[in-house]
Amino acid sequence: MTFNRKKWELVTKLYKEGLKVAEICRLTRFDRRDVRHVCREYDILGCMREPRKNFYRGSNELRKMAVDDIVFNSLSYAEVTVKYNINRTTLKDWVHLFRHGGYEELFVDRRKARKRENGKNSENSRECTDQAEETRRRTLSPPSGECLVKKSESLSRGKTLPGTRDWALAINELRREYRLEVLLDIKKMARSTFYYHIKNKRPDRLVSVRKRIREIHAEHAGRYGYRRITVQLKKEGFVINHKTVYRIMKELGLKNVRRKCKYRSYVGQVGSTAPNIVNRDFSTTSPNQKWTTDVTQISVGTEKCYLSPILDMYNGEIVSYVISDRADLKMVMDMLDKACESRVISEGLILHSDQGWQYQHYNYQQSLKQHGIIQSMSRKGNCLDNAMMENFFGIMKSELLYPNRFQNMAHFKQELVKYIDYYNKDRIKLRLNGMSPVQYRTHNAVLS
Repeated sequence: MTFNRKKWELVTKLYKEGLKVAEICRLTRFDRRDVRHVCREYDILGCMREPRKNFYRGSNELRKMAVDDIVFNSLSYAEVTVKYNINRTTLKDWVHLFRHGGYEELFVDRRKARKRENGKNSENSRECTDQAEETRRRTLSPPSGECLVKKSESLSRGKTLPGTRDWALAINELRREYRLEVLLDIKKMARSTFYYHIKNKRPDRLVSVRKRIREIHAEHAGRYGYRRITVQLKKEGFVINHKTVYRIMKELGLKNVRRKCKYRSYVGQVGSTAPNIVNRDFSTTSPNQKWTTDVTQISVGTEKCYLSPILDMYNGEIVSYVISDRADLKMVMDMLDKACESRVISEGLILHSDQGWQYQHYNYQQSLKQHGIIQSMSRKGNCLDNAMMENFFGIMKSELLYPNRFQNMAHFKQELVKYIDYYNKDRIKLRLNGMSPVQYRTHNAVLS
């Protein structure tokens, strides 16, 4: 295992606290096989074992006990390695020797036997060397050389000459098809040089970017996806592509909290109270040309409340809103009065809504006429005619209601007030050139 002592103790401590292997991997980002091995050893021993010594060679007695437990006592390799504190690969070698030659083959010192064999066959060593050289020459077939030449052409694109590291990476890709000795011999590269460039990775140049992506994701409570984070990074001076941001977020496990919603549509009949003046044309050239409104129900546990906002189609800003425990006419009338007090009503302002009973009420229509507002209504049962308002409701619920837990309705109302303020002033929109609704309105007001 590649664990040091500190990592080993950390995994054991988390496992003792009741965390599962998957949770430990997600928390520490260690390799799953290593974590599973540490947890398995803890289950067998009941405690953390002592650190294993390097280059461990067991005595004949230890070899016999370990092999007997595998062959005759039917213990697993994991149990025996933990029991005798031996390396798994060494244990497999002992079992292999026993099954092919018995205890005599198991007790032979392989290093001494190798020295005796080399001394007796000193005369035959030259012949073996010549045969190996001939085999190596035959192995240097034209396809491997041609493949390396083609690889060199691809490495040379975009730069003058490929470096040693580039060649090492190319050889590492080709070693699946050809022997490593052959490829190193063709390039005249030392084996140590090859492994040096493979094992030593270049320093991460995106450390600051990764840190900032985490911060942006946390600042907005997971509501920003990779597109909005890319826009925010570019505004802060980072030169980065959206694909790089997507890859980094995928590596860090950062996801947008918004959940996917199914598309539904229904085409009804045109209402008789007011015509559909907007007719899905949500484009505007300045603020206070087209407004839209609707009512949505929000449930927290067994409690319910209703949100009635007015949204400006120019920049998606919430002009005014009312949060009420009852979906009555007073809620809609208060919302309209707040909007008229906070904004200057321009001539020809259109207020679009669905065919809810509040918007068909006589008092509501008379209030619109008194303020000089033109009423527009969607077709019956067609939410697409009021898509901008429905879009805001979907964003609010996906970013605030669904991913969070609230103590009660009063707690949710407090967070909803904060969210609407955040939505107007801080939350950037791609269609507004990376600005929030308030920033977009004030920026264009200065330019004009």
